[in-house]
Amino acid sequence: LVISLLAYAYHAALIKSAIKGRMHVVTASYVSPAMKDSDTEAKRAGIVVMNGIGLDPGIDHLYAVKTISEVHEKGGKIDRLLSYCGGVPASECSGNPLVYKFSCSSRCVLLALSNSASYLSRGKQVDITGSGLMGYAKPYFISTKKE
Repeated sequence: LVISLLAYAYHAALIKSAIKGRMHVVTASYVSPAMKDSDTEAKRAGIVVMNGIGLDPGIDHLYAVKTISEVHEKGGKIDRLLSYCGGVPASECSGNPLVYKFSCSSRCVLLALSNSASYLSRGKQVDITGSGLMGYAKPYFISTKKE
C-alpha cells in the first residue's frame, strides 16, 4: 500500500509506478485529468486508487458515515447532513488576502474552485459546474457569545 503525502503534481506519476508494482494507492488529492487517465490501467492491474482521502473530502466523510451509522444503529433517522469542513480562522490569524488559513498548497485550494460538485439535497442530486461553484457560496455567521 502506498499512502502518498506528496504534492498533488506528483500523483499521476506515482499512480503509474504503483500500477507497475501492483500496489494500492491512497492520496489526499482531488482527481486530476492525468490521474483519471490511469483508471483503466489501475483496474487492469487489480489495484485500488483512492483519492481525496485528506481532510475535506476524506476524514470528514468518514466521520459522517460513522455518525450516521451510529444514529441508525440506535433506530434514529438522519433527515439532513450539512458538512462544513476546514474551519475558517479569525481574519487576524489568516495572514493573506483570501482570509483563509492554508495548511496545504494555496494553488490546490484555488484549483479546487474549478472542480464541479454533486450532492444530494432532500433526496435529489444537485450538480454544480466548476464555473458556477462560487455562486452557491453562502456566508455563515457563528456567534461565540454565550446567552
